[in-house]
Parts: sequence; C-alpha cells; structure tokens
Amino acid sequence: MNIFVRSSGFVFMIRQSLIKKGVGSKDGFHFRGSEPSRMDAFTDAVFAFAITLLVVSLEVPQSTSELFETIQGFVPFGICIVLLMQVWFSHYHFSLRYGLTDNYTMYLNVFLLFVVLFYVYPLKFLFTFLFKLLLYLLAAIFSSPSALALKTELFDQMIRNPEHMNGLMLIYGAGAAAMFLVFYFLYRHAFRKKEELKLSTIELFETRTSMNRHLLMAIVPLFSIIITLLLSIKLSWQAGAIGGVAYCLYGIAIPVYETIMGKRRKKLFPE
Repeated sequence: MNIFVRSSGFVFMIRQSLIKKGVGSKDGFHFRGSEPSRMDAFTDAVFAFAITLLVVSLEVPQSTSELFETIQGFVPFGICIVLLMQVWFSHYHFSLRYGLTDNYTMYLNVFLLFVVLFYVYPLKFLFTFLFKLLLYLLAAIFSSPSALALKTELFDQMIRNPEHMNGLMLIYGAGAAAMFLVFYFLYRHAFRKKEELKLSTIELFETRTSMNRHLLMAIVPLFSIIITLLLSIKLSWQAGAIGGVAYCLYGIAIPVYETIMGKRRKKLFPE
C-alpha cells in the first residue's frame, strides 16, 4: 500500500511539473486542460497501481544466485516502466490539449486503463523472456552451449509449450493495438468537437496528425497479429517470433510519417 501511495504521488507530481514547465505547448496548442480533472487524478492513480504491480513482484534476494537473478530482472522492469510512462504521457498530452471530460472521453479513458492493467504482466513477462533470451544468445556466442541446453534452460522454464509463444505475441499485439486505437478515437473525438473547442487551423492540423499517427501505430501490432495467425497454421513457435519482428516496422513507419508531416507543417505554417 505504501508503494502505491508513493507511486501515485510521484505520478501526480510529474503531471504538475510538466504543466508548470509548459511541456506540450510547443506545437501551437492552447492549454484547455491545465487544471487536472478528477479523471486525470484517477488515471494517475491507475498508472501508479500498474507500476506497483511491477514492483511488488520483486522480493529481497536470499542468496547471491537470487541476487543475480533479481538484477537481470531490473532491465525488463525498466523497459516496462518506460513503456507505461510513454502511454501515460500520451494521455497527459491529450488531456492538456483539449481538457475533455464528457461521457465519450470518460468511457474511452476507462477502457484505456482497463487495457493498461491487463497489459502489465504480459508486458513484463515478454520483456523478461526477451532479455533472458539475449543473455543466452550472448553466452552461446562466447561459450558455445548446445541449442538443446538453450531450449531446456529457457523455453522449458518460461514457455513450457512452444506454441504458447504464438499466444504470447497475440496477447501483446492485442494490448498494444487496443491502446493506440483508444488514442486514435480520442483524437478523432476531439477533432469532431473542433467548433466547441474552438480549435485553430494549426491545432486542427496537429489533431489530425496525432490521430493518424496513433492509427499507424495500431496497424503495426495488428499486422503482427495477422502474421502470427497465418503462419501458425504451418509453423510452431516460429510464427510468434516472426510476428514479433513486425514491430521493427515502427523504426521505419513512424520516422517517415513524422518527416512527411513535419515538412507539410512547415509549408502550411511557416514561422
């Protein structure tokens, strides 16, 4: 409970600090949600609880072996924290821009929080598995253990049924797609309320840009899900592995989209 209270206070403190520093105001937006609403406070509390779920699973090591095992878990833990805070920052950004608290926004917000809480353990499990796999592969390069030893020590411990790898990637993809689609519909809702919000021309441009960006980010995990489902007909756990490679598309699609929209913005709104 103490961890949750401290996490909640820490997240709220981050929100207040970002608002005071004007983070998110450099894109031509007028702050409509500079005063955090009750929905924002509830969102901060849920994200703090999600972080708490990651923390409480860590126990004090009783031996050096357990200590080394715990240290290995800090890297996946850190990655999960970063990913969760990125989702939280996206919510902060939307709330600061529009300050919407109507029923439609509230329902989407609640669904987002549901997905975040559902997403915590699959997220941590996946990155724990990937990090341990990386360590085994590095060990294989320098000490040359057999492939059978790799399978026995890692796959049989964490993924006892190889075909569960496909299910893991499907769960991860569904969670990622759901979160990005929520933000897509949130920005779409804000765009539809442009007259009520009195959005300027540049604000309309940024709203549409953010809406399409999140749709693009949702397409990648959906594409991964399709690949995994199609390949699972003929392949075993390799289908999930190949589906996971699809996330590399983020490194191409997002920079290209940002470059195109950045050039378009400079052309439409020269400084």
